[in-house]
Amino acid sequence: MISKQTSVALNIGLNAYSIAISMLVLIYLCIRKNKSKADKWFITSLVTSIVMEISDSFTWLFSGAAHPSYFIIHPIAMYVYYSCTFFLIASFIYYVASFAGGNLHKYGRNKIIIACLVIYYGVLLTNPISKGLFSFDENNIYSRGPLFSTIPVILEIILYITLVSVFVERFRYMSKVAMFPLPSFIVFPILMQVIQGIFYGISLVSIGYALSFILIFINTNLFLEKERDKNADEVAKKENRIVEIQEHTIISLSNLVENRDTDTGEHVLRTRDYVELLARQCLKDGLFKDIIDEHYIELLKKAAPMHDIGKIVVSDLILKKPAKLTDEEFSQMKCHASEGGRIVQEILGDFDDTDYIRISTEVASCHHEKYDGTGYPDGLAGDAIPLSARIMAIADVFDALVSARVYKEPMSYKEAIQIIGENSGTHFDPVLTEEFLKIRDEFISIYEHYKKAAR
Repeated sequence: MISKQTSVALNIGLNAYSIAISMLVLIYLCIRKNKSKADKWFITSLVTSIVMEISDSFTWLFSGAAHPSYFIIHPIAMYVYYSCTFFLIASFIYYVASFAGGNLHKYGRNKIIIACLVIYYGVLLTNPISKGLFSFDENNIYSRGPLFSTIPVILEIILYITLVSVFVERFRYMSKVAMFPLPSFIVFPILMQVIQGIFYGISLVSIGYALSFILIFINTNLFLEKERDKNADEVAKKENRIVEIQEHTIISLSNLVENRDTDTGEHVLRTRDYVELLARQCLKDGLFKDIIDEHYIELLKKAAPMHDIGKIVVSDLILKKPAKLTDEEFSQMKCHASEGGRIVQEILGDFDDTDYIRISTEVASCHHEKYDGTGYPDGLAGDAIPLSARIMAIADVFDALVSARVYKEPMSYKEAIQIIGENSGTHFDPVLTEEFLKIRDEFISIYEHYKKAAR
């Protein structure tokens, strides 16, 4: 049995060591330029972990009845510690989702997190009365309550249902080296809980989280950078080959669709230029800084021609019907979005460029989603719709409105622009719509350029 003085010294020492390392990682990430959305979630997790370790140290320092203030500081520190526990895991799940490209809105994962949050903090907030999770005796000594198991059960639920599901969903599309350390966020804390149960008096769970952060940081920053430097020539050759395959695939797919609809080929080229133009306008105005940069624009430009690839599975009788589609026919037409995402993943699934796969899939499967949630195939709304698809939606609709189709005459530029403006906030992202209206003349110029070239 470890003495109290030894336990206090050991735990504070372990926490201080973890805080020091976490602070070094945090400082590096904060001063690093071009932070991604995933980095910001990782920083949030790090800060929460540091607060946890500080509050854990306070619980050891102010345990007992040495001074009346201890009876106030000790419970507060304990509540801060448990409050941070859920937030730490939730923020890390969002880090993994951002890093891996998973969709927490899919299959109701966000709802699971919210439900667990309500239960967890509900139990925590009522603890001063119920004493269900933990309590303090007359000597200000902490002890677990009968409902203490609620905490690990809830945390394991959100870990396994959200983190693991996102991990499994994205595993085939990500570098195995990059994905390797992510399960440590589950393994290390559980391992530390087991050790803590054997050697009572040593607080190791927060250390488990810190070890996970350090492993992930080292793996995703230092190791990969060294590997890239070591294999620079090989990587350059592979990237060049990927570019060649991507360009060949895009051209082939564009020609294939064009053979079914004589206008689609130009539509593919025009929409490719539209999305680049709109994305660059956002970059110029400093919008979506966490997402849009030169690399993102290049990938979006390459992915855009694949937005209608799902129409390959749609019958010519429907695709070329010179009249309004029936409800059944329209249902079949709508399938091209989900089918497009599937086809893109089958074609590009073995590529190493996971960002390209993700953006291509988003564009193909989500460009008919509407900002108010009334679109298809998944009824996504607002920011749940990937930015690439929201950009693609404006480009696709503008071109469709001003172009002739077998079922309609072309609309004037003025009418098309007015319709897009009127549908801001319903069909289209209002921020993107505003940017589109700023550069509407450039959209018209692109259309006129291809119109003249086709003569």
